[in-house]
Amino acid sequence: MIRRAVLAFALTAALAGPASAAEPPPPVTAQDHVLGRADAPVTVIEYASFTCAHCAVFHNDVLPA
Repeated sequence: MIRRAVLAFALTAALAGPASAAEPPPPVTAQDHVLGRADAPVTVIEYASFTCAHCAVFHNDVLPA
């Protein structure tokens, strides 16, 4: 059953094609939490939830390390 779900996901992603690189990222504002240099060549935007157990583990255990 898990193999079928993974295969369906992979097939859906392959058919969707690559993400459009033409869209610029949203602007960084004063309310955003920023790590790294402002002039970095790559911008990574993380979306997280206060009620997500996986997000909580990441912020409590992984990010501080």
